[in-house]
Amino acid sequence: MFGSIHGAHLDNKSLDKYNFFEKVTSCGRKCSKCNYCDELARNLIVFGVVTPEGLEDMGLKMGG
Repeated sequence: MFGSIHGAHLDNKSLDKYNFFEKVTSCGRKCSKCNYCDELARNLIVFGVVTPEGLEDMGLKMGG
């Protein structure tokens, strides 16, 4: 939902070069002491990629 509401996109394949899946499956889940995911999201999420027109072409509506 976040992506369609804010026009955001994250290429899942871009996570591979940061070993994201290996990191988060072995990190201990102490998110309040770590900013790894937050920083990665800030660097990799692109806004304005998903447009209302693009969603309409797929039979969806922006924002739900």
